[in-house]
Amino acid sequence: MVTDGYLSLTTYYVDSKWVLQKRILNFSEFPPPHTGVAIANKLSGLIKNWLKQIDVAVEKVRECVKYVKGSLARKTRFSQCCSENLLDSKKVLMQDVPTRWNSTYMMLSCTLYYRLAFSHLSLSDSNFQDFPSSNEYERVEKMCSFLKVFYDATLQFSGSLYPTSNLYFPQIFGIQLNLVEEKKSLDEYMKK
Repeated sequence: MVTDGYLSLTTYYVDSKWVLQKRILNFSEFPPPHTGVAIANKLSGLIKNWLKQIDVAVEKVRECVKYVKGSLARKTRFSQCCSENLLDSKKVLMQDVPTRWNSTYMMLSCTLYYRLAFSHLSLSDSNFQDFPSSNEYERVEKMCSFLKVFYDATLQFSGSLYPTSNLYFPQIFGIQLNLVEEKKSLDEYMKK
């Protein structure tokens, strides 16, 4: 008796004679556990590995956040920069943590929102020198867009108040499409 777990991708369609057809598109071993949390953890591990390989753009963003959060005076000045640029300074400026890749996504996303405030701060504070260039911000935008698909899937898979098995294929398919698009991209940075 075989107790190994397997996963199959099956398609159903109606042929030209209106007969329901079924085809197995892919079949592979799927080791346990088969829970949404386990799948989310696997995704999280893949993203953490990818984030380790990316360049200085994320590090510069991290340093910007660290600089602002480093003192009350800098937080106050940053809040003023937000007000001057009509940005809501109540939105939390997040510092990422190494054990949670999604905190990096949230930090990047938040930093993009505050981009004008950081730019303003760089003009008014001579000590604030590690500001990302426009090319680096372009990379951050691309990373953020790429990571959003994983972030959304992880949120869906981590749910504990609803079943998650029905969410698996649509989310994984979205991730697959995202990966294929980036692989075909002319942007060498994102192809990495």
